[in-house]
Amino acid sequence: MELKLYQHITNSVNYYSFINNELIDENFLITNFEKNGYKIFGRAQINEIQINNNLCIVRKYQRGGLLAKLLKDNYFKSDRFLNEFLILQYLIKRQFPTAAPAFLYVKKKFFFFNAWLGTVKIKEQINFIEYLEKINDRNEAQEKINKIFELIRQLMELNVYHTDLQIKNILICDDFPKIYIIDFDKARFIKNKLFYSYAMFFRFLRSIKKHRNKIEVLKQIDFDELQKKFEKIISLKKNIYSTIYCNLARFLFYH
Repeated sequence: MELKLYQHITNSVNYYSFINNELIDENFLITNFEKNGYKIFGRAQINEIQINNNLCIVRKYQRGGLLAKLLKDNYFKSDRFLNEFLILQYLIKRQFPTAAPAFLYVKKKFFFFNAWLGTVKIKEQINFIEYLEKINDRNEAQEKINKIFELIRQLMELNVYHTDLQIKNILICDDFPKIYIIDFDKARFIKNKLFYSYAMFFRFLRSIKKHRNKIEVLKQIDFDELQKKFEKIISLKKNIYSTIYCNLARFLFYH
């Protein structure tokens, strides 16, 4: 993957973009932006645009909570979007199943940054919620959950912590039985693999629990057995530290 930085300055506005040249042409964003302005990305937070032979999902970074009312999509630093783009690039290089980054487009005006992230759309996919609603086979659901645990193990081997591992951020391809994890916004590199593996597990378990009464197949899953399967898959050795980290992660991310 060849990654390049391009910059374009107009009056008080500084535009710059990180582009994966294997996927899109270096002039695509500047040329289209000059013709269409921000319409190229659409007004919604998430849009699809066609770039060469790739369909890209474009997400505009927007704040949530109380800060959103004051600052909306304005940021004082560019760390958040640069971090996600580089983590995606790092994961794709190591063949982790996620959405490949195509570009990061950033606008700086005065003290504020706005940004759009483009990733290649994963073909023939549905999210994990839709998949669970389609099936009525406990064993099949358990098999997919075990594979998600294996992806958590891979993330730990790569020292990456996904801060929002819930079922809406997990995609399954219908035509090929492969599972993808997406949305690495606010993800980060970590050292304490044991604690953060439990953090992702309990965050995922909480999202499963939230949908349990709505999705029939989840009612068949033995939640008490999920932790044992998870610990077996990540080859966890039980000791005083694992017990402490497990209880702390459960308190912080499950309840």
